[in-house]
Amino acid sequence: MTENMKYDFNDLTVKLGGSNMPLCNFCGTCIGICPTGALTSDYERGKPVFDESKCIKCGLCYRHCQGIGVDFAALDSSFKGGENYDKYFKSYNKCYLAHSSNDPVRMKGSSGGSVTTLLVYMLEKKLVDGVIIPRPKPDQQWLFRPEIVTDVKTVKSSAQSKYCLIPTNEILNSLKDKKGKYAIVALPCQIHSIRKLQNEGNKNAKKLEYLLALICGHDMEYGATMFGMNKLKIRKEDVVDIKYRDHGDWPGGLSFYLKNGEKKGINFFNYHYLNAVYLPNRCRLCPDYYGNYSDISFGDSWLERLLGRGMNEKGIPKGWSSIIAKTDKGLALLKAAEKGKAIHLEEIGTDEIHESFPFNISYKLNGIFIRLKFARKKPEYIGLEKPEKLDRYIYHFIYNIILVMGGSKAFRFILMLLPLNFNLFLIKNFKKLMGYKPNARDKVLKYNEKSNVDK
Repeated sequence: MTENMKYDFNDLTVKLGGSNMPLCNFCGTCIGICPTGALTSDYERGKPVFDESKCIKCGLCYRHCQGIGVDFAALDSSFKGGENYDKYFKSYNKCYLAHSSNDPVRMKGSSGGSVTTLLVYMLEKKLVDGVIIPRPKPDQQWLFRPEIVTDVKTVKSSAQSKYCLIPTNEILNSLKDKKGKYAIVALPCQIHSIRKLQNEGNKNAKKLEYLLALICGHDMEYGATMFGMNKLKIRKEDVVDIKYRDHGDWPGGLSFYLKNGEKKGINFFNYHYLNAVYLPNRCRLCPDYYGNYSDISFGDSWLERLLGRGMNEKGIPKGWSSIIAKTDKGLALLKAAEKGKAIHLEEIGTDEIHESFPFNISYKLNGIFIRLKFARKKPEYIGLEKPEKLDRYIYHFIYNIILVMGGSKAFRFILMLLPLNFNLFLIKNFKKLMGYKPNARDKVLKYNEKSNVDK
């Protein structure tokens, strides 16, 4: 694909797989770089909206769509990580266990409050002029969009991951009229497009001084959130806030805060396994789990040895973060925050990073080649390294079939009619049938499973 080739949006949608665009995961890049505003966001449907009358057929959307393809060889050659190397997350500096030194921030976060703490630290120390995080739409507070935030209070109130498609990279358009440096919290796929734009000298992308990645096994279509609303008989117009890791005891499930002051929710285990039903097709075909091209990557930590360390008043463990400092800049930020007593860090080896995520490593970094083999529409990956031997081929083959069937309209309709914990029942018994051995994450979660499953 040459830089002087031109395409219209019809070419883009055909390459993405037709009108339903199964290779689009609403990263927002096309919207953020469109020079004429021909592309805008439909947040509820999780799709870009095209106004053909504004299109000048420049081809920018096509060339920078990570749904169509990613040149990993080019990203590897341009990315300057640390001197250490891991076969799963490539170049890096150091790995840590971490949590916020601010206990309320730690308790409110998804896993230790580390991302929130670093964003606050950067603002307070004026290392950046703003941070880019998901925020509720003012006129539709059940939906999220990226927003440039400059005050600490708003950052703290926005803690926790948002398990729904958010077009984070559409913020590039808003940076056009801004000066200064910014930090952005993004998913690995979104960072692929940002790094490509930075390498090309895109002025807006280069304003993103810090790229913080959320370790990502998958995202969920907005339909998963709507499933929760429908099950709980909630009208979306009555929702004033949504928290995805809040309901019940740790690690917390989906909560809806309503205009009348009520709070309703679905516990962690029943909501979490909706990822097998509302998984975006493009997420099913993504090979970047650890956010390999970020400055710092963040995720949960599920180490058994952490049980009993840092318990709240109910005897439930507080969250811990797994952190990978990828670049020198990222490492320097972490060490400065530690010195300023904003964050608690404990250096660990890569083995304990991987211990928290053995299934996702196998599923996303190994099973991806099985799913790509059988996918009708798939991205073009350049320089994607294939392991010498694919592990658990039969397991991944069958699981891929289940994901395809689980995402069908028929199964979603049936699931809506069945008891809330039916999907959990299916997943647990599938694991037993396939000889799935519990890992550290399963053992830690089982610690509090009964309080997180609705009868």
